[in-house]
Amino acid sequence: MYEINCFNVKLADGTHPFFKTLTSAKRPVVVVGSECLQREDGAAVLANVQKLAQNVRTSIDGGENWRVLNVLHRVASQVNKEVTKVII
Repeated sequence: MYEINCFNVKLADGTHPFFKTLTSAKRPVVVVGSECLQREDGAAVLANVQKLAQNVRTSIDGGENWRVLNVLHRVASQVNKEVTKVII
């Protein structure tokens, strides 16, 4: 079960030291597995990674189309074309 602890809350809100590492990357990427989002606490996982990705995206000059948050699907051939257009 996903545990909201000091590490991931601080990382999501930008106060954890690793956040600086992410924002110093030219093209930072946050990848989350789709199975994490299907768990009972998937909404909490998604909320934290979305917050992290948005905070990273606003802290870098990666361009308007750079997608920080990426979801790794187990069966990529079943991903709907429209889902791939979501920008976070």
